Amino acid sequence: MSVTTPTKENSFAADCRRYLRNLKQTQEEVLVRAPGDRTFGEPEAAFDEAKKHWEFALLSQVAYAKAASIKKALRKKVSVSSAEFPREAAPEYAHHKFNPEVELARAGWTSCDAFVDNTLDKAFKSVHLRLEVWKKSDNSALAVAFGGTVATSWRDWQANLRWFLPKWPDEYSVLVTKFVPAFLDSISREFPQLPPVVYSTGHSLGGGLAQQFAYALPDKLLEEGKKLPRVIQVYAFDPSPVTGFYTLARALRTQNATGLKTDRVFERGEILAFFRSALALAVPPSKENPAVRAVRYNFMGHVWPVHSHNMSRLARSLYDATHPDSTFPR
Repeated sequence: MSVTTPTKENSFAADCRRYLRNLKQTQEEVLVRAPGDRTFGEPEAAFDEAKKHWEFALLSQVAYAKAASIKKALRKKVSVSSAEFPREAAPEYAHHKFNPEVELARAGWTSCDAFVDNTLDKAFKSVHLRLEVWKKSDNSALAVAFGGTVATSWRDWQANLRWFLPKWPDEYSVLVTKFVPAFLDSISREFPQLPPVVYSTGHSLGGGLAQQFAYALPDKLLEEGKKLPRVIQVYAFDPSPVTGFYTLARALRTQNATGLKTDRVFERGEILAFFRSALALAVPPSKENPAVRAVRYNFMGHVWPVHSHNMSRLARSLYDATHPDSTFPR
C-alpha cells in the first residue's frame, strides 16, 4: 500500500464508492478526513499515522488512568494518609507488564511537576480537572495531557453538557482562568531563554479540553518582551465535540488558531464518533487556522460503541502497530 496520501476525487459518485470501500476498512488501514472535507479519503497504511499518535495516546492514557484510580480508592474510603493508599490508588496499568509510563520514559518523556502547585490543585479538584505536563528529556517539547470522563463524576458530565449549562464553573472555565496563567508563569520560570514546542492531548472530555487549551493562550509573555509559546499540534483521542472555542474572545482564539493543527483520532464505531460525523456533515471541519483532520482506525473491529471508546485499548493498539516486535502480552 502506498504511504502517500491518495488524491481524493470529489463527486457524489466518488463519495458513495469511497463510503462502500471504507466499510471494509481493515486493522492495517487508517482513514483520514482532510481539513475542510466532510468525508474520508481512500485507505492509507495505519503504521504511518500511528507513528505520529502512539506517544500522545500513552500520555492521554496516563492522564486518565491516574485520576480514575485515585477516585476509585477514595470511593472505597481508603485514607490518603494510610499505608494502603499508594497500592489502592495505583493506576490499573501498574499491575500489568505493559506500563505506558515506562514506554514514555523510553521515548524520552518525563513527568514535570513544576506546573501545578497546591493552590492550583485545590481549584482543579473543585471541578475535577485533571492534567499532567510532560517534557522531552532534551527540553525541546512539552505536552499537556488532560484526563477524560470518569463515569461516576457528575463534574465531568457537567463539563460534557456545558452547551446546556453555559454559566456554571466547570473544567473548561477553570482551565482558562486558573491553569493558563499558571502555565505561562511556569514556562517563563522553567524555560527563560527559549520556550519549547507545546503539544496538547487528551481523551474524550480530555480531548475537548486539549483543544480549548490550544485556543486559550494569551499574549502575556509577548507583552513582557519574551517569546510566547503556542500549541502547534493537538492530538485529541475519541474527543468530545465540545471544545470551548466560542466561549473565548474572538481575537484570542483567532491568534491561537493561526497555524494550529488538530488531529481528532478515534477508533471506528466509538460512541462519540456518531456526533462528530453528524456535525462534520452539517458543518465541515476547519480547513486551516486551525487545520482539523479526523483519523479513523479499526483496530478492534465491530464492537460495542462504549467498548471502542476505551483509551487504554486504543493506546495499546497504536503502540503495537508501531512496535511489531513487541512481546508484551495483550
